[in-house]
Amino acid sequence: FYHPPGESANTQAEYQSIADTRIELMDIPLLPADSVENAYLYAACCGLHENWRGAALFRADSQEGEYARIADTPTTSAIGATLDALPTGAHCVFDEVNTLTVSFINLVELSSATASAVLNGANAALVGNEIIQFTTATLLEPGKYQLSGLLRGRLGTEYAMSGHTAGERFILLDGTLARIPVAPSLFHLARSYKAVSIGATLDATAPQAFTYHAQSLKPYAPAHINATRDMSGNIAIQWVRRSRKGSWQDN
Repeated sequence: FYHPPGESANTQAEYQSIADTRIELMDIPLLPADSVENAYLYAACCGLHENWRGAALFRADSQEGEYARIADTPTTSAIGATLDALPTGAHCVFDEVNTLTVSFINLVELSSATASAVLNGANAALVGNEIIQFTTATLLEPGKYQLSGLLRGRLGTEYAMSGHTAGERFILLDGTLARIPVAPSLFHLARSYKAVSIGATLDATAPQAFTYHAQSLKPYAPAHINATRDMSGNIAIQWVRRSRKGSWQDN
């Protein structure tokens, strides 16, 4: 059985049942607060019952299927699904027209933020493969919010702004995420992961297959591309690079 540090196995007797863990593994661009020296796999976890106490994340790196513990996830993350399809919107300016409604697996509390706070990184979330931010979170009913005042295509994900559907994953990108450095030897290789709830066993936990492609190391698409032709017919192409490191305003 998995137990967190400082908690004995006898504590399990206090649980009425062991809550299963929902895990979302994310191969996404580097979050600005993290080091550019590492490739990070981001993981979000929450319980499927109110008595969830946390989980440990294991990965099988060998063909024999031997699992090694790679992270602890003691804090619940806000994980849900969209109830409507997010329309294609404007990039780099606040979208005050479109909204997004999200239903969460667990009871979470979202907060509104000022435009200045959002530009400094507040209220970031993953919708499908697009990273967005929002200023206003309106509670519709327990576990359901409408989000507005959107910033779209953040951290180089403008390529994912179209093609959204209802039912996509929604994950709040906050301090509850586990950040797991991944060695280059594991890039592009399918591996099995298990999120083992406190009090549960590794053998009783179903595996989840995932392949990591190191999106956190990849550069953003360049901006302000311009081409000029001289009198000899030579073409000079110019662009502005975008940095993966720094503030949210750069993205």
